[in-house]
Amino acid sequence: MTFDSLLIFLISYILFIIKPGPGQAFRIACVLDKGFLCAMSVRLGISTICTLYFFIVALSYNKLIGFFESASFYFKIFGGAYLIYLGVKSFLQYNKKNITASNGTPPPTHHDIIKFFGIGVVLSLSNPMDIVYFLSVLPNLVPLGEFTTTGLMQGAAIVFFTGILIDAMILTLVLQSKEAFSESRWARYVTIVAGLSFILIGAYFLFSAMFIDDF
Repeated sequence: MTFDSLLIFLISYILFIIKPGPGQAFRIACVLDKGFLCAMSVRLGISTICTLYFFIVALSYNKLIGFFESASFYFKIFGGAYLIYLGVKSFLQYNKKNITASNGTPPPTHHDIIKFFGIGVVLSLSNPMDIVYFLSVLPNLVPLGEFTTTGLMQGAAIVFFTGILIDAMILTLVLQSKEAFSESRWARYVTIVAGLSFILIGAYFLFSAMFIDDF
């Protein structure tokens, strides 16, 4: 892959990542309620699936994408229901957090990291826009048939690490903003906002599965 192709690919992928969407909203709500590591675990799951999509398209195994497209409906149902569950669980735990007067978010366990990585995987598999980008947009920007082994590794590195770096910066800013008003009376509403966000995003997943083709 030439330098120009790499640059075009990188810019287009950055624009694709920073566009508003339910996945981005969930990661922001997640860092507010669950902490930085859980939110980054979600991003790691998304980056893993997007890297898989890249390899499938770059190696011209496009028919395999059809499986992911057909399965996205079921991932939306499962993902939406689980996000609603997380939101309701967050509300139920709110009073308990107040009673313990816990400052900050407790460190995530190994189970939490794996769980939120799985949520990121489901978010990406249920989002048809990820498939659209790699199957329809990317081939018009980069000559996929000219990929060498080095080009494949370069492209995969862009897909995997770009989202991680961008989300690390965004989520760090969100976390710092939360800590800046942690002593104010508004801090106690963070859990409520995050829980409500989980429920709304989950409801949107269910709605999109039933009534719209993509988001």
